[in-house]
Amino acid sequence: MPATTPAIDIELASSDAEGVGGNSNSSAPVISADGTKVVFQSSASDLVPGDTNGQYDLFLKDLTTGAITRVNTAADGTVAQGTFFRYTLSSDGTTVAFASDAEFLVPNDTNGTFDVFVKDMVTGQVTLVSQTAGGVSANGFSTSPALSADGRIVAFESRADDLVPGDTNGQGDIFVKDLSTGAVTLASLTADGAQTNDFSASPKLSADGSKLVFTSAATNLVPGDVNGEMDTFLKDLTTGQVTLVSQSADGTQPNRLSGGMGLSDDGSKVVFVTAADNLVPNELNDTDDVFLKDLATGTLTLVSQTAAGVQSNGWSGDGDVSGDGTKVVFVSSATNLVPDDTNGLPDVFMKDLTSGEITLVSLSPDGLTGSGANWGDAATLSSDGSRIAFTSAAPDLSPDDANGPLLDVFVATLGTEPEPGRKIRGTRRADTLTGGDGDDTLCGWSGNDLLAGGAGDDLLFGGRGKDTLTGGEGADLFVTGRGGGRDLVTDFDFAEGDRIGLAGSLHWRVRSNVSGDAVVDVRGSGSLTLAGIAADEVTSAWFTAV
Repeated sequence: MPATTPAIDIELASSDAEGVGGNSNSSAPVISADGTKVVFQSSASDLVPGDTNGQYDLFLKDLTTGAITRVNTAADGTVAQGTFFRYTLSSDGTTVAFASDAEFLVPNDTNGTFDVFVKDMVTGQVTLVSQTAGGVSANGFSTSPALSADGRIVAFESRADDLVPGDTNGQGDIFVKDLSTGAVTLASLTADGAQTNDFSASPKLSADGSKLVFTSAATNLVPGDVNGEMDTFLKDLTTGQVTLVSQSADGTQPNRLSGGMGLSDDGSKVVFVTAADNLVPNELNDTDDVFLKDLATGTLTLVSQTAAGVQSNGWSGDGDVSGDGTKVVFVSSATNLVPDDTNGLPDVFMKDLTSGEITLVSLSPDGLTGSGANWGDAATLSSDGSRIAFTSAAPDLSPDDANGPLLDVFVATLGTEPEPGRKIRGTRRADTLTGGDGDDTLCGWSGNDLLAGGAGDDLLFGGRGKDTLTGGEGADLFVTGRGGGRDLVTDFDFAEGDRIGLAGSLHWRVRSNVSGDAVVDVRGSGSLTLAGIAADEVTSAWFTAV
C-alpha cells in the first residue's frame, strides 16, 4: 500500500473576516514563526470596514480566527497616510515591525523620511525604533527591520549618522535596538570594532536576537575579502565575531554578488541566493540559485536542484528557511525541479534537505500547477516548516479566490492530518489521502492514489493516474473530467446522496467492463468505474456539473 505523503491545503489569506477576497492587489506576505498569523500589503478597500484612504495598507490576518486588522494606524486608531514596506513580525504575530514615511504614527516624528516602527497588535501602541537611546529621531533614511522571536530586539538598516556616537563612515549601516532598554548598537562593524568601508543592508535575526545576518559591499568586515562583490555575513552580537557566509566549503569566495534570505532559529544555518558559478562543482546554469550554508560544519548545499541532484533550468530565489534549518521554501522559474511543471510561470517550491525531496507547493485543488505566476515576493515559512505564505496571480489555487487575476496572498499548509472540512492535496507519487469527520475535499495528482473520504459529505478527485475512491458515510461527490484519470469508485450509493461531478466536458457515456461494472467515460479525459453497479442502472440524475 502506498505510504501516506504530506498533503497540501491552500487557503486565501488576503480576505476579509468572512473569507471574501479583496477587491484589489495584495502581496508580499510574511508569516509568523508559529504559523498563526500573516502580515501583507494590499490596496484593497474592502478587507476592513471604513477603508477609504485609497492607498496601500498593511494588514495582519489571524489564520485561526479569520480576523483581519489594519496595522498602519496610530495608537488612537488614526489611519496613517504614507508608504509602508519592509515589514516583519514576532514569533506569535503580536508585534509587527515595519518601515514607513508616515508622519503621524507617533508624536514628534519630524525628520521627514522613512523610519522603522514597531506596533503592539494587542495594545495598539506604536514605537519609533529608529531613534537614539535618548529619543532623538534619526537624521537619515531607515528601513528593513528584523525582529527576535519575542519582538524585543530589532535590527534595521539606516543611513543616519547620529543614532550612535562616532558613526563616521558615511555608509548605510545595520543597527540593533533593545526595546526593553532603548539601547542602540551599531552592529555592522568588524570583529575589532572598526567601521565598514561600504554599505550594509537587509538584516535578519536569530530567534534569540544574538546572531545577525546581513549583506554588505564592504571589503573590510573579514580579512581577505577580495572578490569585490556584495557578500552575506553573520555577526555574533555576543562575541562580536563576523563570518563570511557566502563562500564554498573550502573558502572560495563567490564570483558574483549574494544576498541573505533566511536564518535558522539558532543562527547556525543561513540561506542565501547568488548567481555565482564557483561555489559548488559543475554549477553551470548561469542564473540565481539558492544555497544553504551550515556554519557549524562549513558545508554548502545547493538547494535549487531536483531530488536527483540535477540543476534547475531557471532562476531561483525569494525564499526562507525553517527554524531547524532542514526545509527551504523558494520561488523558481525552473520547469525541471519536479515532473509535469508545465505552466511556464514561476512557482513556489519546498525542499526537504534531509530527504532531498522537492515539492511544488503552488497547486490548484485539482493537483495542477496554478495558472498564474507567483510574483517576485519572497515565500516565507513558519518555524516548523508546515506553513508557507506566498503571493500569486493564479485564480485557481483556492476555491475562495473569486477576484480573477488579481494578486492575492495565500497560505499553504503541509501535513498528513486533515482538519474537518479541509482541502487535502496529494503529490505526484502514489498517495493515500484520508478525510476526517467534516466535509472534506480530497484531490490526488498524477500517481495511483487511494482516497478515502470518511464521514461527511466529501468531494473526491483522483487527478491523473489510476485511483481508488471511497467516499464513506455521507453524500459524496466523485469528480471526473478535466485532468482526471481512470478511477475506481468502491462505494457509490445514489440513494445515500452520492453524485458524479463532471469537470470540463458535460458529455458522458456509460459502458460495462469485463466484470460487469459500469464505466462512465467523459469526452476528452477521465472515467469512473462504479464497483457493483451495472451500466443500465446509471441515469442522468446521478450527474452534476462542477
